[in-house]
Amino acid sequence: MSQRQLRVAELIQREVSSALRQSWPTEAALITITVASVSPDLRQCRVGYAVSGDDAERKKARAFLKRVRTELCAHALSLIHI
Repeated sequence: MSQRQLRVAELIQREVSSALRQSWPTEAALITITVASVSPDLRQCRVGYAVSGDDAERKKARAFLKRVRTELCAHALSLIHI
């Protein structure tokens, strides 16, 4: 991974985590954004997360993240296209 990819991935990881905490503090309380990886052309990104709690909490967190995925992507894209 190039230096630029690493910097962009770190920025996306921090910003997604920050956006979760600011916009949905109660729903995101048990979610930790653990990793982000970016494709070489910076067009695609994958974000990994961990959930504290039991299986029911993990299912709830997964459904929540699916629901807010487009808003988080829009927030991350606004950072890259400045």
